[in-house]
Amino acid sequence: MKTIVCTILLAACSLCHADNLTFIGHLVTPPVCTISNNARIDVNFRDVIITRIDGNNYRQPLEYKITCDSSVRDNSMAMTLTLTGDVVDFDDAAIKTNTDGLGIKIWENNQPFKPGSTITVDEANLPVLEAVPVKSVSANLSEQNFEAWATLRVDYQ
Repeated sequence: MKTIVCTILLAACSLCHADNLTFIGHLVTPPVCTISNNARIDVNFRDVIITRIDGNNYRQPLEYKITCDSSVRDNSMAMTLTLTGDVVDFDDAAIKTNTDGLGIKIWENNQPFKPGSTITVDEANLPVLEAVPVKSVSANLSEQNFEAWATLRVDYQ
């Protein structure tokens, strides 16, 4: 009797095939954001005395603003900033300049913002970014102009 009941139940279950899962959603395009109206952000250190480069002297604010299309927002999306640039061989948190032994370190709220890293930010409360020259302990710097290039990118994820 038990065998007959189990067989009938299994047969009945195998005949009961129904689609009982439905997946729905809405695709949302992240808002378009720009940093400083897509203009280049310049940090001018002016005259830097070689012997005073210590990773703290000559610290300058990196003035920027972020503007996003306000018509598309989703509270689940996080805004991120990514810093990219070539790194010097003596400090993995410093951007390479055109002068050997000299780099530019970016600070985010008094913490190193390493090239290649991404931070989550709040559009209403952007982090303070600062740039400061750093040099290798073995560098023999001479008087000359210097430049460094990096990219700051904003994304919604």
